[in-house]
Amino acid sequence: MHAIDFGTMDELRAKHPDAILPSFETMPNSSVTATNLLMKPNLMLALAAQMAKC
Repeated sequence: MHAIDFGTMDELRAKHPDAILPSFETMPNSSVTATNLLMKPNLMLALAAQMAKC
């Protein structure tokens, strides 16, 4: 299930403390603009990826 939540970065960080700032190659450099996107990591996919490396 996917969802979009709107608010200021402070509000979003308070609502989603485990969210991270993404680091996509398509994101502009921080010298150009400030990131206004938070993402919650999908723990199951992260675990699967780690297990696949073993």
